[in-house]
Amino acid sequence: MRCCFEEDPVADITQIALWQAYQSRFNEYVTAGYPLLPAAEFIKNVSVAFQSASAMVLPTDQGQKFIIKGIRARETPMSTKGLVHLACKWFNTPGNAVSRCTAQLPTLRDLWAHILAVHLPPPINNNDTPLYSCKWAGCSRFAPHGEPDRHKAVAHIRTHMPDDKKGPSQEEIEMMEDPDARVIIRRCQTVVDERGEPCGIPLTSVLVLRNIRKRGDFLAKMLIDGWKYELAEVMAVNKPLAIFVGDLVVGGLGGPE
Repeated sequence: MRCCFEEDPVADITQIALWQAYQSRFNEYVTAGYPLLPAAEFIKNVSVAFQSASAMVLPTDQGQKFIIKGIRARETPMSTKGLVHLACKWFNTPGNAVSRCTAQLPTLRDLWAHILAVHLPPPINNNDTPLYSCKWAGCSRFAPHGEPDRHKAVAHIRTHMPDDKKGPSQEEIEMMEDPDARVIIRRCQTVVDERGEPCGIPLTSVLVLRNIRKRGDFLAKMLIDGWKYELAEVMAVNKPLAIFVGDLVVGGLGGPE
């Protein structure tokens, strides 16, 4: 359910639409001996998957409308490991109609293979000279006459491919799968001297900022106040500098000098 829907406090979906989506997806397993949940039982599980979602009955002029409040269909589905599928944004133009490709692929490699096979297929024989164009959403490259060199068209399409590094890392995927996974807090350690005290440019920078706040005019204090959240973050992750940055932040919040 979480793979196909997501929480949205202002959205809703009819219970019959949700039930039909469930049926169309899992009906093929009924013949193998895996019966579907009864409709009422399935609807109850929505609140288990989405704590903010709830079944509601709304009165209308045509009678009662049964809805699930608090969820909406995902634009692209998500795998059970938390990886969102990639939607093909190619627009087909059969005749005078314009329709977007409905393919949704689990990986970047699958999306690339789909584009080459379906939208930029090679010539059937050597005598064919098709013209290629880019019909990715919002792109007008090679329009209106097209490009006879398929290699050039393929090279251009690569610029539209999403960055495959933006997805969850393997470590994040494993944490999604492990309900007992702990939150990892990473610290930034400033260089310290033989006594364990911070030293070098980081310490000097904090001391300079502290002097500016204490001895500067009103504008200097306002400048330091503008960076209080960033400084608080440094204080949280950098243990050696914490006491020095803490003095700077507390003094910069408008308290007494």
